[in-house]
Amino acid sequence: MYQKPFINKIRSWIFIGFMGFVIIYFAFRVFDFASGPKILISSPINGQRIDTETFLVEGNIRNAKNIYLNGREIAINESGDFKEILIAKSPYTLIVISAFDKYGKFKEKILEVAKK
Repeated sequence: MYQKPFINKIRSWIFIGFMGFVIIYFAFRVFDFASGPKILISSPINGQRIDTETFLVEGNIRNAKNIYLNGREIAINESGDFKEILIAKSPYTLIVISAFDKYGKFKEKILEVAKK
């Protein structure tokens, strides 16, 4: 007789906890897509000095449909990683990476690399 209200309270708290988890999970997923593309450049570092004729630009892009490096569309793998080789120009090379998502949101990163 006394166990039934207790079991109902436990079921209610489990249901409330589960629904809270579901709401928080979907809120984070929606925020991730609503915030637009994310660009992370691992190489080169902004302002880095290059002593070779060519250098590697690599990084990771998330939540993007179209990706451009200096106005030229580039491909990424399934993880969002990319690697492209550029020619170093004197006195510096400007690197512009642009990304558009499927909702039209736009992000851009600009780096300068100096030639020794």
